[in-house]
Amino acid sequence: MHEIVTGYFKPNAADTAAGITDTFGATTNIINGGIECSLGMNTAANARADFYKSFLGYFSLPAEEEAGLTCGSMRHFP
Repeated sequence: MHEIVTGYFKPNAADTAAGITDTFGATTNIINGGIECSLGMNTAANARADFYKSFLGYFSLPAEEEAGLTCGSMRHFP
């Protein structure tokens, strides 16, 4: 997760095939992948993304692309 947050994570071919990107959604995938990810629209993952957006706004940080905020289309990390 550190690599994603610091910008060092670069998805390899297997990650790309699994829909895993270098976005906030991938951090959710690492934490709760089997519970929240690869399930389409998931309330818990969406709530986590909403909290993240709130923190970005509070600290006046740039917003992330909406598509990368959740992990519904990502297969979970093994």
